[in-house]
Amino acid sequence: MKFILLFISFTYIVMANNIKPNNIPNDLVYGILMNECYIDKGFCNPYIISFNNKKDIKKAKKLGLKFKNKRSIYCETEKKCEKTLIFLLKHKISNLDLGVFQINYKYHKMAKNEYFNFKKSKLKVKKILANLINKYGYSWETIGRYHSSTKKLNKKYCLSLYKNIKKIKKIKEQ
Repeated sequence: MKFILLFISFTYIVMANNIKPNNIPNDLVYGILMNECYIDKGFCNPYIISFNNKKDIKKAKKLGLKFKNKRSIYCETEKKCEKTLIFLLKHKISNLDLGVFQINYKYHKMAKNEYFNFKKSKLKVKKILANLINKYGYSWETIGRYHSSTKKLNKKYCLSLYKNIKKIKKIKEQ
């Protein structure tokens, strides 16, 4: 029930037939950020490239790339990330989640450096969410499509997102 009540607080944006990115609540975007970001030294690291399949990870390792964890490379700067992305694309590796919001390159095109820029990637997240809502309607399942359309993964993501939004609202109330 709490799940539904929290979502009702976002429904004011659904009044129009065509949701615009600037109508997407920041609490929702920051909830997604909390789900997606990789914490490095106490901060969300925007300079990250994550791989979505094992075959590409093996290929990248053979190409000499060093991994920070099982599926991610930290590239330290926007410029280094852009160069690394270009290198990966040149070697036919494109199913990648990029930057602090882990935006998938294969499905969401931007200028290569913009994936690693907080303001530009935040705007892209709002555009992605607006497109999803306009296509599928406003629901938790739709918002969860940011991560996955697979029912099990979608539900897990939504539950985590719900908890994040609750934390954000609690902090705002203090």
